[in-house]
Amino acid sequence: MKFGDLARLSISIFIAFVVINGAVSSGAGGRIFSSGDDILEGTYSFDMSVDDITAGEEAIIEITDAKHNGYLLDGDFKANVTINNGAYTNEFTENFTFDEGRSVIEYGVLTASDVYTVVVRMSGDDRSDTLTVFPAEPDILKIDICDEINAGNGFEITIQAKDEYDNPVQTLKDFTIYSDLDGLIYRSDEIILDEEGKHTVLVDGNEPTTIGEHELYFRAIGDQGTVIISSHTVEVKRSWITLILYMFGMLGTLSIYGKELVGIFILLIFSAMLIYDHKYKISSQDQKKESSSKGKKYKHPGVR
Repeated sequence: MKFGDLARLSISIFIAFVVINGAVSSGAGGRIFSSGDDILEGTYSFDMSVDDITAGEEAIIEITDAKHNGYLLDGDFKANVTINNGAYTNEFTENFTFDEGRSVIEYGVLTASDVYTVVVRMSGDDRSDTLTVFPAEPDILKIDICDEINAGNGFEITIQAKDEYDNPVQTLKDFTIYSDLDGLIYRSDEIILDEEGKHTVLVDGNEPTTIGEHELYFRAIGDQGTVIISSHTVEVKRSWITLILYMFGMLGTLSIYGKELVGIFILLIFSAMLIYDHKYKISSQDQKKESSSKGKKYKHPGVR
C-alpha cells in the first residue's frame, strides 16, 4: 500500500471515529437520541407528572425520559391519556414531540374542583399521577336568615360560599356582619365551611337592639384577598320580654286609677304575650329567605 493510500485511509478512519463519537455524545450523558419510529415497542421507559391547579387553570402533563436504558427519547411519539375522578372520565390519544427527553401535553382548563387520576400509556407502558383541582376564589356569598329577629336576642344564620364555577369554597377570612343602625354585630377571623361550602353562625353577644328595619351587610375575604359582600334586610322587633317590662313600667301610672284597671291591663299583657309569641313562631318558620350576592359591588359601611 502506498503512503498516499495509507494516509487517506487513516484520515477516513479518523473522520468516522469523530462522527461516531459525536453522535454518541450528542445525547445527554453520552446517550443516543432516538425517534419514536426507530424504537421497538417496550424497549424504552418514561416518567410523567402533573402539578395541582386552581379551578379555571390549564392542566399540563409533563413527560420525561426515565433514563433507564441506552436511549434518550427524542422525536415524535403518540400516547393514550386518561383523566378520571370517579364520576367523570376523559380518554384521548395525543401526538407530541420529545425534545431531548422532555415533552408536555396541554390537557386544557379544568373547572370542577376534585381529585383526578391521570394515566399516560405509551407503547405498552403506562404511568399515573394524581391531580388536585382546588376551588377558585369565592365569588358568591349566600345568606339564609329570618326576615324578623328580636331585639337583643341571639339568632342564627347559614352562610354558603362558592367560586365562579359553582365549586364550594372551604375557607373564609375576616367574616363580618354590619348593621346600618347598630354598627358591627359579628366578626370572625376565619370560618371553615363544610363540603357544600356551608356554615351556621350564631350571632350572640352583640345583637341588634335598635327597633326598626336594619340593612345587614355580610362581608368575607378569600385566601387570595378577594372580597365578597352580600346584604339582607331584617326587621328588628321588641321581644316579648322587653314588651312585658315596658308594660309593667306603666302599671305604676295605671294603679292610681284603681285596681280594676290594673287587672285589665295584666290580662292585656298576657294576651299580647301569646299573640306576639305565636306570630313570631310563624314568621320564624314561614318567612325564612335566602339572600345571595354574585359579584355585587357594595361599599361595606365603615370599611374603606
